[in-house]
Amino acid sequence: MSAKATHPVTSVRIEPLEPLLFGDNRPARPGLDPLQLDQDPVPLTVHGAIGRLLAGKPGSSWPDSLLGPWREDILAPVEKGAPIAELLGWCHEDKEERLLFPSPASLRCRLSWRGKVRALEPLTPVAVNEAITSADSPYLALAEPEENEYKGPVWLSEEALTETLMGRTPEYGLFPEEELFRREPRPGIAIDNDLGTVLEGYFFTRPYRRFPPGELDPSRRYKPGFRAWFQTLEPLVPPRNATTIGFLGGDRRRSRFSFPETFTGRTDVLAAMRTRIERAAPDSRGFCLYLLTPAIALGKESFEFPNLGRPLVSVVSKPRYSSGWDVEGCSPRSLMALIPEGSIFFFEWPRNEDRIELLRGRWLAPLQEVGAAAGFGRTLVGVW
Repeated sequence: MSAKATHPVTSVRIEPLEPLLFGDNRPARPGLDPLQLDQDPVPLTVHGAIGRLLAGKPGSSWPDSLLGPWREDILAPVEKGAPIAELLGWCHEDKEERLLFPSPASLRCRLSWRGKVRALEPLTPVAVNEAITSADSPYLALAEPEENEYKGPVWLSEEALTETLMGRTPEYGLFPEEELFRREPRPGIAIDNDLGTVLEGYFFTRPYRRFPPGELDPSRRYKPGFRAWFQTLEPLVPPRNATTIGFLGGDRRRSRFSFPETFTGRTDVLAAMRTRIERAAPDSRGFCLYLLTPAIALGKESFEFPNLGRPLVSVVSKPRYSSGWDVEGCSPRSLMALIPEGSIFFFEWPRNEDRIELLRGRWLAPLQEVGAAAGFGRTLVGVW
């Protein structure tokens, strides 16, 4: 079982102090691999960075009262009655301290004549004649093709995501990738460690992300970075055994960690968004689950949800693949297929079930128990 919703949640701001390495988990074997690609950090990366910081210096005693018992496999489902600290999700944060979320796969965008990204009407389930489709549901998410549709990555402000999860078209608050960070492939050459000379022909690249600098105004020192929500077993005020400088990314790049807010439980996180969506629930046809973080694909089980069954319609982006590092085994983890963040699943309202209770029960809850503690498959709930 997942940790109880009544456990305190701390908001964690992560500000990179230098370019960060977020690769595609393939080894950079000089001269043998193609160009290494960049991708968003997986939840394991963020969970590990925060957990390691709170655990204190290597060799110090493990803080069981704060993080729970040490676990050899953080991806395994948490046993009932033995909760541990969990990552409830994360998103980008710009230098204005605005939270920016991955665009729902149901939201299509276009480029305006000034190069700005504009939203089109979000996709929702549409009833169709079962005889004209091979889908296993009598519903589809249909839309007319848009000539100037924008295919690049887009992040949404909290207001824009709220509008989308209410089935509306956001008028502003859409940000292309270039406004958050720059992809920076860095070339390198292999060195013979014994001779200190270059190995001829062994050239490689590694993917880095460069974030814009922070403001020079001393009252606004924040740099663009990330905001995460970390659930612990006891309040993290002030943080125990933690320094403000930690490490994030494949090369242990330095980042500044701060803890601006503490919440009673996960339903208090993004409470303004949740409250607006709850108000729209009575007049809606159904609800949807939006993936804030990627979920581990479990074959057909990935689209079978406890107490909900299969969705009417799933709008899922192309799969991602990730591995990570097994600290206990000192080896790479097996490659995992991921249902990407932003994927969205539409359902009809269950009969004889309180809609508000359903929304609150699923708010930042995991899609499945595998990988839940590490932050995989965390969901927000919308209506349509």
